[in-house]
Amino acid sequence: MAHFWILDSKIYTIYRVQFGPIYAIIIRLTYGMKSIQLLAAELAFQADRKILHLEEEDHYRMDIPAVGILSLPTFHSPQAKSGYIKRFVVTGLALFMLLFSITNYQAYSQIFMANIQAIGAQEIVEEEPLLTVQEPAPLLIPDDNIMALNIIPTSYEDRIIIPSINVNSGIIEPKLGLDSLVGQDWNALEEQIRQSLLKGVVHYPGTAEPGDKGNVFLTGHSSNVFWEKSIYNSVFALLPRIEEGDDIYITFEQQNYHYRVTSKREVSPKDVSVLEQGDGHSLTMMTCTPVGTNLKRLVVTAELIE
Repeated sequence: MAHFWILDSKIYTIYRVQFGPIYAIIIRLTYGMKSIQLLAAELAFQADRKILHLEEEDHYRMDIPAVGILSLPTFHSPQAKSGYIKRFVVTGLALFMLLFSITNYQAYSQIFMANIQAIGAQEIVEEEPLLTVQEPAPLLIPDDNIMALNIIPTSYEDRIIIPSINVNSGIIEPKLGLDSLVGQDWNALEEQIRQSLLKGVVHYPGTAEPGDKGNVFLTGHSSNVFWEKSIYNSVFALLPRIEEGDDIYITFEQQNYHYRVTSKREVSPKDVSVLEQGDGHSLTMMTCTPVGTNLKRLVVTAELIE
């Protein structure tokens, strides 16, 4: 079809010299439309010839690509289209699983190691002991009239320890968190909490302090994006395994507090009732669940023992 465009250019040059540019443009547009009509007729003729050689012409379609008007049409059968869709879905799922595994590697590796340790511990318990352990002889303490000092070591920093799920983390107070809460600067508060979560378990501003009347609200990551490096990105990855009756130990302002788990449930991310204070001495811990998503929130409640 190139000869149509060559002829069009020659005619345009002749009319431009003799009749002026405006008339030449009109003539060129006229010849251009004729060229497009001839091209469409030729494409239709080729399509008819192609369809005649196909057994199920009603189930075939012709696609004329938008890139380049002289591009040849492409024919797709229903089987080919189905194959394209399957390959697209499989490739999309593979890419999603790859990105999900990379993002949540730290959390799921922690869960995997906890499973291995649990299996190993169970095997050790089931085996019979090889040696018989005898009770040690009582320790003789001389009576030197010196009063024994009842000193219990206390951490100099605020910490939370949950032996059943191997959690030992610092408790972080967001800077200016209470000021942002009072001033209702929610964006600043959210950013402070996000930054604090990279440093440990966060004590939500405005909730009770450990040992005080009310509800102590703590939150931590079960997983996080891989580009934010922190050893606390999966601090609560094993929180779904906590059970009623498990012990929680908190050190706050060099005072030790003992809590015991009373309940566990899942709530909507929009449920703010978990922040209610109440009249007791309770502790609430929250994290995202399932691990690697933010679809729901896992809420664990405990009561103060001592």
